[in-house]
Amino acid sequence: MPEDYENAWVATRIATVQEGKSWSGRERNHTFLGIGGARFVDVSRLTTADSIGDGRSSAVCDWDGDGRADILLKSRTAPRLRFYRNALEEAGNFLEVSLVGNGTTSNRDAIGATVRVRTADANLRQGLRAGEGFLAQSSKRLHFGLGSSTRVEELRVRWPDGTESVFEDLEANRFLEIRQGDSGAVSRILDLSSPSIKWHDLPEPEALPGRVRRVVLASELPMAPLPIPSFENPNRRVRDLPPAPVLLNLWREDCAPCIGELGEFAKSSARIEAMGLEIVPLTLDGASARESATAMLERIGVPTDASGYLDATATQLLLGGIYTEVHPPRSNVPFATPTSFLLDARGNLVVIYHGPVSLDVLEADVAALRSDDPRPVLDRLRHGVRLVHHKRDFEAIAEAFETIGESADAEASPLAEEADRIAAYYRRVDSKTEGYILRDGERRAIPDPKN
Repeated sequence: MPEDYENAWVATRIATVQEGKSWSGRERNHTFLGIGGARFVDVSRLTTADSIGDGRSSAVCDWDGDGRADILLKSRTAPRLRFYRNALEEAGNFLEVSLVGNGTTSNRDAIGATVRVRTADANLRQGLRAGEGFLAQSSKRLHFGLGSSTRVEELRVRWPDGTESVFEDLEANRFLEIRQGDSGAVSRILDLSSPSIKWHDLPEPEALPGRVRRVVLASELPMAPLPIPSFENPNRRVRDLPPAPVLLNLWREDCAPCIGELGEFAKSSARIEAMGLEIVPLTLDGASARESATAMLERIGVPTDASGYLDATATQLLLGGIYTEVHPPRSNVPFATPTSFLLDARGNLVVIYHGPVSLDVLEADVAALRSDDPRPVLDRLRHGVRLVHHKRDFEAIAEAFETIGESADAEASPLAEEADRIAAYYRRVDSKTEGYILRDGERRAIPDPKN
């Protein structure tokens, strides 16, 4: 039944994503060394690549241009990306070949071309492919290990259109670029003996002070329609905040860590102002606590102009909708005060802090916001063609808010109305955030298959 199939996938997602389980986790990776004659030796431990993790895909490339193939490993579990540099001192000779099609009878990337290399000791063959394994693509520069051979007797390229190019008597330990249709044995010899990527001994990164649990969102979450009532304007929303980084600080009068954190903010007001950060204290004691909350903030020395509160409706929407989106069920991250939400200048949620946050941590995060390129990471890539999908499932967020509205006591209750309004907002965001084709750094719409 279709329902059983869908339910099975839901159960799988809960087990793998929310509970952190895996079908193939904590299994050591294996590396096999070919010794000729279709025989292999397990060298996993010698290469130090036998790490325990939930590996997904690998790609081979000559990262540092030394003629030795290196490996990038992508995993589901942390560390998500591992780099294994080939540091073998007694490496044999090599030849690396880059192909460029003519762009008319063959594609410019020369995908589908075959290269045959003949030496005095061996005949080698490789094909140029677009992608291999699971969601991975190795370097387009084909690497041939030549062993002790110092020359290539013949190199033969069969292009995707069926034509061939033949070159003879080539030196080993070269990076060659071959363009379809060019005359001469080799169009260009690439000098990668001094790679642009240099190896440096970097100091250990300094740990940010403080014991705050800090959750950085991989993809920012717009929060424009969320209600954050102020004592002066009970209808205030995130979209009404100034266009600057904002820290929404949730606190209670009976919470000692909350009062201590607010006191630190007050003592460091000049530093916070220099950051360009606006702090918005929101008491969880509700609108009825206006007098006592305002008096407490004034006694501590925190400005009350932007202060406000979360009533039952705003609390349910912020914690039941947004907080749950960031912390899925069974993530074992209970809500506690103080909790703070760092928003960028566009009202997007970027970081959540559980517990008092130190000024050093806050300053580093705000500085990162100002230095970040506002364009998506993929849009900054200048070469090639990519199909880009938006990352966050806004439709699922809309459904979560609809569920909150349905749980309200009455359809006409403030909670139900607000939840439906916010759900409609995220549906609009979902419909406007379409995928696109990125060609050489420029966005292009995906063609409609119906046209």
